[in-house]
Amino acid sequence: MGERSKAWLEIGELLVKSDLAGALDALKRARMLMDKKKQPVPLELLNNIGVLHYELGAYDEAKEAYAEALGPGPWVALLGAKWPDAKHKGRQPALKIPVDSTVVPAEKLTTLFNLARMLERQHETLLAGDLYTLIVEQYPKYIDCYLRLASMAHNRRDYAAAMGFINDALKVDEDNIDVLSMKGLLEMKGDSWVKARETFKEVQQLTQQKDTYSMVALVSTADAGGGNKGRVTLTMMSTLQVGRAVLLWAQRACTATPHNRLSLNTTYWSQSYLGQLPV
Repeated sequence: MGERSKAWLEIGELLVKSDLAGALDALKRARMLMDKKKQPVPLELLNNIGVLHYELGAYDEAKEAYAEALGPGPWVALLGAKWPDAKHKGRQPALKIPVDSTVVPAEKLTTLFNLARMLERQHETLLAGDLYTLIVEQYPKYIDCYLRLASMAHNRRDYAAAMGFINDALKVDEDNIDVLSMKGLLEMKGDSWVKARETFKEVQQLTQQKDTYSMVALVSTADAGGGNKGRVTLTMMSTLQVGRAVLLWAQRACTATPHNRLSLNTTYWSQSYLGQLPV
């Protein structure tokens, strides 16, 4: 990597927290210099260009960058396809990528997840679900995919399917705060207030009583379940309580591991390419 390219990459890293458009311009300049000198463009750089396009709402450009970073694979053929977002109720996506014949290299996981996240944001949830499923079939410890699959099932009000994905995630890490928080939310949606309260107590213990969402949720479950042996209908619960609980969970779920995530959109920023390439 030339000194000028490295300088633009460093500028992009500095600008990413305050000026996304400026950061994107810096990374694109670095990429242009590499192309000019016919140097290989790092996968991480292509991923980060895609992330910045995504953050700025330029989805077509983001898709192009992700596709270039991923290289050949079933995702390339599927990217141009359009499907109606049917009211799919099962846990498995309706469209199937051939998992057995598709190998996802570990270094491409971040980009593939980002691509799936972008497709989900564009309401291409069936295709996004296929990609999340492809990842967890080969990398079953990739908890963020279980969370996204559970979130999509939750959004279509298939709470049983959502809980299934959460249980899969708990098999990987039974103490994961985001997974437990969504488990508690789903238990509230199912009117299982006693179970939800126990789940949020567990989160409080794991975080040494410093987790805001579980603290609010504990108050909500106490108010909702106290007068009816722990079970009431959701409509009896204060709208304010539900609203603030869900909002706080969403904020926490999207801002976990801030050193690796670019923003609340749950896309992943690669930080390793500066140290991996020869100068």
